[in-house]
Formats: sequence, C-alpha cells, structure tokens
Amino acid sequence: MAQANLFDAPPHDVGGVGAAVSDAAVSDAAVSDAAVSDSHPLRPWQLVTALAFSATFGLALGARFGALSMVVHAAAVPLGFVAVTLLAVPAFCIGMAHAGVELDVGALTRSVAHALMSAGRALAGLAPAMLLLAVTCESAKSVALFGVLGLAVGSALGMRALFIGLESLESWNRPTAKLLRCAFALFTALLGARIWWALLPMFGGAS
Repeated sequence: MAQANLFDAPPHDVGGVGAAVSDAAVSDAAVSDAAVSDSHPLRPWQLVTALAFSATFGLALGARFGALSMVVHAAAVPLGFVAVTLLAVPAFCIGMAHAGVELDVGALTRSVAHALMSAGRALAGLAPAMLLLAVTCESAKSVALFGVLGLAVGSALGMRALFIGLESLESWNRPTAKLLRCAFALFTALLGARIWWALLPMFGGAS
C-alpha cells in the first residue's frame, strides 16, 4: 500500500537506549499500518495480543511500588484503551455521519483494531525503558511524567494508524472531515487522560 512507503526513510538517531526503543516502537507501528487492508484481516487473538502488549507498559510503570501495583497498572493501561474505544468511536461515527463522510463499518472496524495494535506494540517497545526509569528515578513524579509521555506516544501512533486506515473512504479528505479528525483527536486525548488519571494509582487513581 502507499502508506507503507512513509516508513522508507531511516529513523532519526537520538542516541542511547532511548533511540533503540523508539526505533523498535516506530518499526512495529509501521508493520501494523501496512497491514490495514482487506487482504490482511485482523484475527481476535491479534487484538488480545495488542492489549497484552500495552499491559507490559503498565507492568513497567508500576514496578516502582511493588507487585500489586504492577498488576493494577498492567490491567489499567489496556482497560483505558478499551474504555476510550467504546466511548469515543460511537461519537466519532455520529460525527462522521453529520460531516457527510460515508461510513464503511468494515473499514472503521479494521482501522480501530489496527490502531489498538499500533498503540500496544509501541508501548511494548517503550516498556523496557519505562522499567529502567521506574526503578532508577529518585522522584515518583518523574516516573509519572515519563509514564504520561509513553502513553501519549502510544496513543498518537494508534490515532495515526486509525486515520491512515480510513483514507480509503472517498469523502475522508473533505474540509469537514479534516475538522472532524482534529476534534476527535482532541476529544480522545482528553478522554484518555481522564480515564487513565482515574484508573492508574500512580496518577492518583484507584489502588
């Protein structure tokens, strides 16, 4: 597909462990993006695996506070993705209908699934670096900050995969559709932040 060509250029070298982790995350996201097509149907076990990948980031995030915290964080990270999907996608569909964008349920379903895969793979790639930071940083606030950055990177790659998957829709490039994309991205970011703030003990959520 044409989208896969976006990744022909080599990734930027930012040095050290962070560069290797970032390269792995972007590479996994590229594979996921390239798989968005009718000829590459998504199987349920792949979606479960993607959520399990995101759980590894939660394990690393909670490592600073013991085994119980690791379990809670590991459950909360994928649960956040599921909650955002269930709450935001229906609103997105309604917005698409009002914007005059033809809704292809099959394309939307595949795109959402591959968005979760991209996010999960990215977070799995970031998990080793997050684990190192969680056990070495002196301040818990620093760990929380890096956790926010990791979740933001994973979510952004997932959002990108979603939008790439929907480019097959003929009316996707209308001005109203572009405006809808921006509004949906902002709404999803705020919703995800609110959900993870409530779920993750590190951010003051349930413990």
